[in-house]
Amino acid sequence: MLKRLIHFSLRNRLSVLALAALVLGYGGTVALKLPIDVFPNLNRPTVTLMTEAAGLAPEEVETLISIPLETALNGAPGVQRVRAQCGVGLSIIYVEFDWGQDIYRARQLVQERVELARPRLPLGTEVHMGPISSLMGEILLVGLTTEPLAEASSEGKRERSPASAVLTPPELRTLADWELGPRLLTLSGVSQVMVIGGGRQQLHINLDSEKMAAHGVGFEEVATAAAEAQGSSGGGFLIDGPRERLIRNLARSADPAELGAVVIRPASVESEERNESTRGRVGPARAPDASQNEWGYATASPLFIRDVADVALGTQPMRGDAGVNAAPAVILAVQKQPDADTTELTRRIERALEEMRPSLPPGVQIQVLFRQATFIENAIANVKEAIRDGSLMVILVLFVFLLNFRTTFITLTAIPLSFALSALVFQWLGVSINTMTLGGLAVAVGLVVDDAIVDVENVFRRLRENRAAPSPLPTLKVIGEASSEVRSSILYATLVIVLVFLPLFALSGIEGQFFAPIGIAIIVSMLASFLVSLTVIPALCSYLLPRMKRMRENRDAWFVRVLKAASSRWILGPSLSHPWVPMSLALVLVAASAALYPRMGKTFLPEFNEGTAIVSLIMPPGTSLEESDRMGRIGEKLLLTIPEIEHTGRRTGRAELDEHAEGVHRSEIDIEFAKSKRSRAEILGEIREKLGGLPGVVLNVGQPISHRLDHMLSGVQAAIAVKISGPDLAQLRRYAAQAKDAISNIEGLVDLQIEAQTLVPQVRVEIDRERAAHYGLRPGELSERLEAGLNGRVVSQVLDGTRSIDLVLRYADHAEMNKAETRPGELIGATRSDALGEAATPASQNKAGRRPLRSDIERLRALLIDTPLGGAIPLAQVADVHEALGPNAINREDAMRRIVISANVGGSSRRALDAIVADIQTTLAQALPMESGYFISYEGQFQSQQAAARLIGLLALLTLAAIFLLLYSHFRSAMIVAQVLLNVPLSFIGALALTYWTIGTISVATLVGLITLAGIATRNTIMMISHYLHLIQHEGEKFGPQMILRGSLERLVPVTMTALAAGLALIPLALAAHEPGKEILYPVAIVILGGLLSSTLLDMAVTPAVFLKFGKRAAAAALAQPTHD
Repeated sequence: MLKRLIHFSLRNRLSVLALAALVLGYGGTVALKLPIDVFPNLNRPTVTLMTEAAGLAPEEVETLISIPLETALNGAPGVQRVRAQCGVGLSIIYVEFDWGQDIYRARQLVQERVELARPRLPLGTEVHMGPISSLMGEILLVGLTTEPLAEASSEGKRERSPASAVLTPPELRTLADWELGPRLLTLSGVSQVMVIGGGRQQLHINLDSEKMAAHGVGFEEVATAAAEAQGSSGGGFLIDGPRERLIRNLARSADPAELGAVVIRPASVESEERNESTRGRVGPARAPDASQNEWGYATASPLFIRDVADVALGTQPMRGDAGVNAAPAVILAVQKQPDADTTELTRRIERALEEMRPSLPPGVQIQVLFRQATFIENAIANVKEAIRDGSLMVILVLFVFLLNFRTTFITLTAIPLSFALSALVFQWLGVSINTMTLGGLAVAVGLVVDDAIVDVENVFRRLRENRAAPSPLPTLKVIGEASSEVRSSILYATLVIVLVFLPLFALSGIEGQFFAPIGIAIIVSMLASFLVSLTVIPALCSYLLPRMKRMRENRDAWFVRVLKAASSRWILGPSLSHPWVPMSLALVLVAASAALYPRMGKTFLPEFNEGTAIVSLIMPPGTSLEESDRMGRIGEKLLLTIPEIEHTGRRTGRAELDEHAEGVHRSEIDIEFAKSKRSRAEILGEIREKLGGLPGVVLNVGQPISHRLDHMLSGVQAAIAVKISGPDLAQLRRYAAQAKDAISNIEGLVDLQIEAQTLVPQVRVEIDRERAAHYGLRPGELSERLEAGLNGRVVSQVLDGTRSIDLVLRYADHAEMNKAETRPGELIGATRSDALGEAATPASQNKAGRRPLRSDIERLRALLIDTPLGGAIPLAQVADVHEALGPNAINREDAMRRIVISANVGGSSRRALDAIVADIQTTLAQALPMESGYFISYEGQFQSQQAAARLIGLLALLTLAAIFLLLYSHFRSAMIVAQVLLNVPLSFIGALALTYWTIGTISVATLVGLITLAGIATRNTIMMISHYLHLIQHEGEKFGPQMILRGSLERLVPVTMTALAAGLALIPLALAAHEPGKEILYPVAIVILGGLLSSTLLDMAVTPAVFLKFGKRAAAAALAQPTHD
């Protein structure tokens, strides 16, 4: 069939070339339109459930919300793992599904299970399902500030301008919530925009419990009045003859004074008898009205909201804040939909921001703090450069060997045509352009010309021999026969390449998602190259080669003559004379290289160079937001003294509806680096040194994408996660502390920390049921009253143009009742200090010296509660209000409580991941005996590396078996197949030696390189032995040293050219280990480059020697098979 296809192409040469030109143009157009991303789709199907339970402690959140949901979700089809984070008033559950699960079906399954669990949840609980997002979903961080950004001073340090802010932080937040955020959400591809910082504005009705008691008004009575203070309705139409007019009933206002004038109780005549009955019995008596008539009745005036409360603009209780370059700010985190093109979407977002910039209030500035597209653009550009430079290397090799523009041109057509066909297949398969697919093409640059090299070289040689023959055959027949002569061996060599990459598609987890696109790229490009060599290459040869002047010269180019002479004298001659010498040398080298493998450390993936970093400042749990914010500003100022850091963007705590349950004690600072001569490790080391002295702060330094990969692997943003699971929180904390102490001195561990699950101070209000019943109060009713009064209850919405603001009813702090002490729009009762090292003014003290309600347990005890019997009583009369300790958070996994000790790998030792984890396992096995019901597990990159290595090893054995069967179907001799596969260990000699010398560790990328090398190394041996058999069968050569010498010399040029082309094409990847986009391809390039070097040099000596000693009987048996060739 292949022979018929070749002759068909020669008969229809013009049509074939026209179709090739069409494919080249269309494929190039498609390639430019393919979506671009930094990595392949790494999105493990995950559904996030968020449940707000304002004010509930983590214990109640766990018991009432997380466990019922966990129970319902575990066992659902396709669910791999369920993780839960139970914080103060918040439950976040991550439901992870099998790779390949359709995300929409996964969300449907989760929703069904949530409905099954809903009857077990507290009444009114709303479970929110997070939007569909991706691992690399956070593509942009945008900072809003009202001050000029930090500029460099003469000393090189950044200082903030003294210009005063134009807008307050809450006003900035309003701008982000109602203008910038909604505008960005209109862009196709944007999944969500999360805003943090500034404080979301609310209109507060701050109740004075003493005034309420004096007027005899209850909380619910005020709540009803406040809810009825707003309203809009329709009144139908007013019809006047031929016209009709809409009737609108408008009763809304955003004016605090107007809301304060809302009537709670209308003017009425009250009985003095009732007044006497309630005065002084259960609480402060209501003072008699000044005007009473002679019958003992008081004529009361209307009671307004302003009589018992202060209406003022405030902010929602903040659980997160933000800063830019150590100044207060609002930060917008833009997340994309999973299938959106990151670079294209980023450009559209930036255009939208530029369009909005002129309409912003004076003094408001927009700054991009993190831009994922920058890393993508740099990575893609670097890999494209590698492909370009590799192609130039291939051109150089071809021209040096062929010394002819025509043969070089014909051979090179395989590269663009193969890549154009690959682009069409990528579009059909839905594959994006990313560093992995481009990396596969970069590796394939030197491989796709192999078929063309062998074809062109054989056609050129046969045409030259035909011209020198006494009776030349027709040119097209010679070309057809020459192409068919090598076609069978090229086919099997290509199929071997396909087979060695099939294991990549069987890899599970993130490693499979990473490396499968490399396999797709190489397999598709190799098959495309094979098709080009069957069709386009013979057609071009028929037009360009027959009329060449060099065709009259029946000799090789000078360089080829020198190479053949040197090979014959120094390699082939001695090898054929003393065959045991090269075989013994090869055996020693294989054993030596095998000894290098266990000496190298093992790691999961190479480190990325993202050009950015994330620094986590973790304060002790229980630290207030104000204190965390202050320490975060100090950390930012210290970071800005490092020359390479251009700017910082800090997020303390969490944004509303954020999928990460970060406490207010944690700050994350996003850093962007300028180009520097210093290495990334040196800069990160200085960061750790600068921030290491902050009191009470635990550091975690990493990179955004790397952190997200770690989080997907283990649920922890660190490379190593030691998880201890069991039932009792106190025991888990003890085990975690012991484990941390035991491993703290292990060399190579950095950022060692225990997950923030510890005891923090609480104020518990335990209701006395008997005393509450005495005053007519039900425990549940009282609990709800306290929740509403202290946390606030949204009673209505206030409209301000197109914006809506929550109208919130709450008990007032003392400072909130003094309007002169607060600014509208600021968080009332909180002051901040922006100076480095300056102590913050305590928020718990106002100017009058009276501590606010939410800062003083005595004021909380004295809070007056209205009763159904009339009057009011202090809370302490019906409840025991006392301080206690409780967990700040409870984390669960696989239906059990667990705590994590996490760490990264770093420091000056440069120890490998596997060695460090082995030390941890050995240490903890001796130092941490556990009770029944508790167990320890090791997760993170180490676990994934071990699983991937085991699977790759198993699949490699299966692949070798498949290759053996494939080659046996071609050669029909097990001995010959064994000789072909002998080149695999020869290639591993150079691969392991060069890896040991340059990298020193084995990663999954290294194993992928070894798989690739196994296929490449066998190609040349297949070509060599196939030519030996061809000489015996078709050209009358007898088995012996002379036949082997002739066959080796005739295959020397194509074998050397293909090896050099494949190897030199990888040099651009091998010389740029730490450039973005090349980090994960560098180990692959090193392995293939070293392997090609050893296999090519040794193959020229070992294969002829082995075939001479063991090939005679095998060749006779193979040629005796009627199906051969």
